[in-house]
Amino acid sequence: MGRYYAMHMHMHSCYEGKASMKGHMYQAKRLGMDAIWFTDHDSRMGRRANAVENFDFEGGGLFLPDAKDKSQEKAVRLLHHAREMGVVQTREDRNASFKALQEHAAAYTGFVRVDVEEPAQAYVELTDDCCHSGQHCMRISTVGSGEPIWQSLRMEFMSNAGRQAYSLLSELNLGLWVMPESQLGGDARILLDVTLSQQPPDWHRKHLVYVAGSPQGIEDEDTGVVEFSAVPGEWREAVMNLTQDIERFDLGGVDNAFIDFAVVLQVRGDAKLSCCFDDFSIRPLLFGDDVRSRQRQEALRLSEEYGIRPFVATEISSAGRHKLCLSTRVPIIDYQAHGYHVTHEEAIEWVERHGGIFSLNHPFDKWKRVQISAENRRIILEKYIREYIEARCWGAAMLEVGFPLGKHSFELCDYLELWDRIGMAGIFITGYGCSDNHANDTNWLEGNNFAAYIYGEALEEDELVHSMKAGNLFMADPARFKGEIRFGTQAGARMGQVISERGEVCLFFEGKGVGKDWLLRWVVDGKPARLTGVSTENLRDTLCFVPDGKTHLVRVELYDASRRCILLTNPIYFVDSSKVDIPPERM
Repeated sequence: MGRYYAMHMHMHSCYEGKASMKGHMYQAKRLGMDAIWFTDHDSRMGRRANAVENFDFEGGGLFLPDAKDKSQEKAVRLLHHAREMGVVQTREDRNASFKALQEHAAAYTGFVRVDVEEPAQAYVELTDDCCHSGQHCMRISTVGSGEPIWQSLRMEFMSNAGRQAYSLLSELNLGLWVMPESQLGGDARILLDVTLSQQPPDWHRKHLVYVAGSPQGIEDEDTGVVEFSAVPGEWREAVMNLTQDIERFDLGGVDNAFIDFAVVLQVRGDAKLSCCFDDFSIRPLLFGDDVRSRQRQEALRLSEEYGIRPFVATEISSAGRHKLCLSTRVPIIDYQAHGYHVTHEEAIEWVERHGGIFSLNHPFDKWKRVQISAENRRIILEKYIREYIEARCWGAAMLEVGFPLGKHSFELCDYLELWDRIGMAGIFITGYGCSDNHANDTNWLEGNNFAAYIYGEALEEDELVHSMKAGNLFMADPARFKGEIRFGTQAGARMGQVISERGEVCLFFEGKGVGKDWLLRWVVDGKPARLTGVSTENLRDTLCFVPDGKTHLVRVELYDASRRCILLTNPIYFVDSSKVDIPPERM
């Protein structure tokens, strides 16, 4: 009496970037979904080797590169990997790829001046004559142009890969030492602007703004204002207790990530303001399972509001290939305790030791930002197929294949061929669709927004994990597909099972709520076997197949009127049981 529960499987929330758990739950409720697996990067939950914890303006430049700039090295290494894979790039492709890789890999940390709508006349410099510590600090001098509106100078803190980012779940404090050199008042003020996550329903990113001077006109529905004291000629630390202060406002609470910080000087009329800044610090207190435990509590609170069941798992992201640990019970890997060196195999052993299962994520992610011709994509795909088969997918239970718009320079057909060829080699790995979403306003109504529909007698973790291992799930676009399906054999076998039968087998596919002018495609051994036009909302189609003792697979695809892929089933496999070991959950 169970059913297929709709859920997004690979979702990032309140540790990085823009997204919040509340935003994801809001979207899931709009689409009538049942659950979300929150799979934030485990490396962002724990202590990170390369985290930005302070910046003191030393080093001789206002926008400072890290001491070890790895951009050139990383770009060369990835392009060398392309040559090892047999990829031959044109000079133009190679140059474009090299530039993109350089820009992505460049290590940087520091403050940079950014454009604002009403700029003030201002001067920014590194100075050595008024430091709080060390030999350098940042001085900003501004003067109004006589206009009655606020005019600004904005300096934003930046580091590549968001290395300064933390969740407010971590009891996060920021600190910045501030010394005005002129009076603050009604026409001159200092703003320390902290940008947080998106919140529904408008997806604006929320702000906490710490103000010395007049707070007039700053607070609104997206912004909370906290005043701090700054005295001319005196160094004082502006302490920003983000986790505590956010609770004073209706801005999403601890379901927020800090990633952006800016120092803003504002003047109006003919006011003048000069101020020195030094020793910016980022101070989280909770890490690892402590912070994930707090995330679970917040997720359950939001679940009561939205009716979406949360499962707080992780993406293992600093141990070789990225892997979803599809268990809420497996502890967070303590990378620091391992000297920040954990191998792919060690992470797999950790998950299995604690009774979890894992997926292999976005197989082609190494090729993002690299321009690849169709010929080279074929070369890479064939090598990946051989690698996955030889490793027997490293024991993974799941493989990400459902990216309807493709991902990382590869198309949906490439993901499906990888999956089909693995299955035909007698390796039964469950395919699932996901979005790998890092924002609340993308990949929900369009884009790569496949969800997994997982069978369960109830919406409980053990039930869902069993079906993940058994292949009893399908993937579909929840914004376009609102119906139900059944896929199996007339003799009673279900999706994901492995059958050792001889003689003709008849398979059926039933779909309720299917769109007119859609297209049903049967796939046998990775090749289209038959196309059927859909003319009714309630569809039933059959395909008869004669196994011959070799390993075969049959699955179904649905395409809408624009020929966008809307739904993919997992296969039913046909084998000779005397030659192939059948996992017990697939019998």
